[in-house]
Amino acid sequence: MSARGLSLFGMILVADATAALLHPSAHSRTWSGPRAPTWYQRAAEYFAERPGLTRALALVELGAGVAVLGRSASESAGAPRRARAARILAPA
Repeated sequence: MSARGLSLFGMILVADATAALLHPSAHSRTWSGPRAPTWYQRAAEYFAERPGLTRALALVELGAGVAVLGRSASESAGAPRRARAARILAPA
């Protein structure tokens, strides 16, 4: 995955985790609707009824998002160095 793709994925994880931390029950119910499968609606309701569990999982998701963003930043920062090293080491 490209550095931009990783960065986008990390931002989505962080945003979703932040919403779940601030309003865990409402956020869980957001993902279930009349078109969602029954098993999915039950799962969303399970988490909506357990805001502490939802917040705990949101903290894990937030950590994962920060880790992904850190990795994407290091990959995008490393690309120019690798290109420069390739030019320096390339035979003339």
